[in-house]
Amino acid sequence: MDPSKFLILSILTLLTHNCSCQSVPSHIEEGHRVVSVDDHFAKGDGATDDSKAFKKAWKETCSSSVSAVLVVPKRRRYLLEQLNFTGPCKSPVTFLIKGTLAAPLNRSEWNDKNRRLWIVFDSVRNLVVEGGGTINGNGHIWWQNSCKRNKTLPCIGAPMALTFVSCNYLRVKNLRIKDSQQFHVVVKDSREVKLSKLFIHAPEKSPNTDGIHLDHASNVVIRNCEIRTGDKLG
Repeated sequence: MDPSKFLILSILTLLTHNCSCQSVPSHIEEGHRVVSVDDHFAKGDGATDDSKAFKKAWKETCSSSVSAVLVVPKRRRYLLEQLNFTGPCKSPVTFLIKGTLAAPLNRSEWNDKNRRLWIVFDSVRNLVVEGGGTINGNGHIWWQNSCKRNKTLPCIGAPMALTFVSCNYLRVKNLRIKDSQQFHVVVKDSREVKLSKLFIHAPEKSPNTDGIHLDHASNVVIRNCEIRTGDKLG
């Protein structure tokens, strides 16, 4: 082989290897299966709907026979419509949010049947959601059309940013959740739950933006959370 061609091939191989490593956080334990939403062709440009890529990544993660980590890479913004991440999963799952998840800016993109929900985890045992990233509900488009701000407008339910239903042994930590359409975090019909290091922010005059809302949840521990919203705990 021509030595110059060998050198070019070696450099390309090294670059490819380095790019792959950068997308996998270093603290993930050995033996865990790692699935990135980018592996399923998520754009992460903040304009393209990446919902399908997230659904495919979740299916792969949830069906893993070993503990799995679904990675949302940092420095990227993923536009998502209503999503339901449903279990039960075969093994424990970590949903690692390093980048930003953003809700649609147009209210017409929401399904009237499930208008109250945006991101839902349902029946997932031993779930961990963490990563230091941001969940942005873009709630301003809902607040300005709220009957609590303008009495002439009809009262229409708005989505809740992050909802956990029947998720026992749940851990949610180290996230920024901002400007939810209404409630920011909802935990329903779940037990043995720990919420920590959550930074939940929305303007003081944003209507019904409870920080954390508990509904038939037991043995819940909330620690070191900063909540600055229109409403606090529900």
